Formats: sequence, structure tokens, C-alpha cells
Amino acid sequence: MKYLSYLLYLFLLVSCGCSRYSISPQEQHSVELTIMRPFASKVTVYTSENHFAPQPLNRKNLLYWTTTIVFEKQFSYFYTVDNTVVLPDCDFRERDDFGNFNCIYPTNL
Repeated sequence: MKYLSYLLYLFLLVSCGCSRYSISPQEQHSVELTIMRPFASKVTVYTSENHFAPQPLNRKNLLYWTTTIVFEKQFSYFYTVDNTVVLPDCDFRERDDFGNFNCIYPTNL
């Protein structure tokens, strides 16, 4: 039975055809961040919009975690997944003060 559960889970991962990460505009000054991390127990986003205070994501379903960010201007962000820094594929990046990179959400596109 456990083997069958793993096969079903693998099928869901392969067949979803969805991106592992997305950022979707919502209202005028908000976006929904979504990241696929099916085996994670905790996902957090850090944004310059709130001075990089941790903001937990909520599990949306078996595969995805999501949260909404309200912003006033362009912002930088990165994730932690089970306390490990994760930087998704993003079009715009910047080097932070510690020599690492953050993604940028440009509001002028």
C-alpha cells in the first residue's frame, strides 16, 4: 500500500505540468507567491517590503505553498524551505549585502 501511495504521488508530480514557482499579480498592489515543495514541512518568504521579516507560506495542497505579498514599490525576496535558503528561477536578481542573491519583483513592467 505504501508503494502505491508513492507511485500516486510521483504521478501527481510528473503530470501536473505546472511551474515549480510562480508570482501572480492580484490586486493593484499585491501578488501571490506560489512555490512547489511537496516534501517541505515549513516554507517562509523574506521580502524587502517588510524589512526581510519572515512571512510563512500556507500549504495550498499536497504540492504547493502560497502567500500574498502587499507592496508599495519594487521589492526583493527569497525563500527558506525547512531552514535552507532557496532562490527560485527569476528574471531579475540583485546581490544582497551578504554576497548572495535575491529575486526582484519589478513593479514597472
